[in-house]
Amino acid sequence: MRFASTFSYLPFFFASVLSRNTDVTYDCSDTPQLCFNTCWAINVVGHPNPLNGGGASSATSRKDWGYVSGMCKKQNRNWACPDGNGRTLDCKSLDEYPFASSHQGGFAYQQTVVSLRCIPTHDQGVQGGVLSGIGHAPPSDTYTIRFNNLQFVTGRRLAKEAEKVAAICLKDISPETIKNFFGSVHDRVALVARRDLSKLVTENTDDASLQPGPIETFDEPPPKSNQVTLAFMDAVSQKDGISKVAFICLDQVTANDGTTCFIATDSRGDKFADGLGWLGFRCAFASVPSALDALDGGMSVRELRNESVMAGGIWVKEVVDAQRARESRLDSTQFPPHKAWDDLDMGSPSHFSVFRTADISTETLNEFLEQAYSQRFGPTVDPRVAFITELTSPYTEGLASPPLTSTPKLPESLLGAKPADCDAIVRSCFPDTTLDPKLNHNRFIIMDEHTEEEKTVIMALNSENDGELLLVRTKFEAAVLCLYAPGNTGLFMEEMADDGAKMEKGLYSL
Repeated sequence: MRFASTFSYLPFFFASVLSRNTDVTYDCSDTPQLCFNTCWAINVVGHPNPLNGGGASSATSRKDWGYVSGMCKKQNRNWACPDGNGRTLDCKSLDEYPFASSHQGGFAYQQTVVSLRCIPTHDQGVQGGVLSGIGHAPPSDTYTIRFNNLQFVTGRRLAKEAEKVAAICLKDISPETIKNFFGSVHDRVALVARRDLSKLVTENTDDASLQPGPIETFDEPPPKSNQVTLAFMDAVSQKDGISKVAFICLDQVTANDGTTCFIATDSRGDKFADGLGWLGFRCAFASVPSALDALDGGMSVRELRNESVMAGGIWVKEVVDAQRARESRLDSTQFPPHKAWDDLDMGSPSHFSVFRTADISTETLNEFLEQAYSQRFGPTVDPRVAFITELTSPYTEGLASPPLTSTPKLPESLLGAKPADCDAIVRSCFPDTTLDPKLNHNRFIIMDEHTEEEKTVIMALNSENDGELLLVRTKFEAAVLCLYAPGNTGLFMEEMADDGAKMEKGLYSL
């Protein structure tokens, strides 16, 4: 009996020797929602880690908890979740832990809940790649789940939470405004009270420290104003506990409106910043934490600046979220870049297309034309605009002159279109030199949902930064003159975009 008993253990012995463990590592900066569900399942619900191979399981165990194909889609909801980089994605793919094809998969094995979450299809695809083979692996094989960049799971880099974002006063800011600012940003920000960063003010600082005087401003006449700010940026790079990603300027606009600030990043070393020193965008106090999360998550300052332009000039989270979620009626893939798009001269012709992505009244169109054409362009220069009236050649009804007696035709597919959609048309169609009138294929104007009430438009340029689309919101009178400048003067759109973000309401003005 002793001999037989020994042999009865041999299969288990050989299985232990021959079994293998596979480390399954998720990069949470790429798959934050997958990481969220898995981390929650293991550390909160208490599901096992590692898991065992399914032994050629067909994943039928998921039927134990009532699985139905396409569950996330069939809920008839717009499931949405952050991707860890400040964006929002559709989450239509159902993730479960333990994996259905693993030995532990399904409700019956656990005798408890199965952790389910609707996640992006991208995350699910990545998971399928790293877990390939678990269903057919023997139960003796184990799969250990590990995480890299787990800080992205919450949509924010938790490793950075201990760091404060430095805020500087470029002008004297009232204590009331500073209190309102801290009330929005809470513990994310430290106000610089001394230029050398030897004294920082937080939301818990007594009121006396918020008075003009104790707060040392960076208000100096140029070029010294730039010098002291650059020195501050150098000090930040050497200061522990201060974020190196961004800093905040409470400027003259802040002093005037009491509700917005300028969020900036160090642009030294950016080959397209042309020595500006820093780039930024105007942001509402209440949206500063979300904007900082987006920067921490990897979005560029130019992307956020473009979003502020599309939001009306100021980055407001609710408006930006709506912009991101909005689906365009236009299929921009139908407009591939023209083969000669980047071979032609940006400076010619000086006829600019105008895209209307919202209904604009004839009265407002005439107001725009009158103000835009009233500027002094010089004796030999006569820039003009043409409204896009169709999405096939010739695209317009000719150059526009006021007064218009009726509203030009508006292609329905342009309603709600995004700047990138308009840009696709510009790159694809307007390098055609047979068009009459010829249209500039690098610069164009967008009239959107803000135009009718606020009397502003978006200037767009696609050729300055290796094809990256730059957006600037401006008042009517500046649109054509400023759009003419890049390629014909020493002024760059990058500089106008940055200057506009420092102006009232984030609008570039002459």
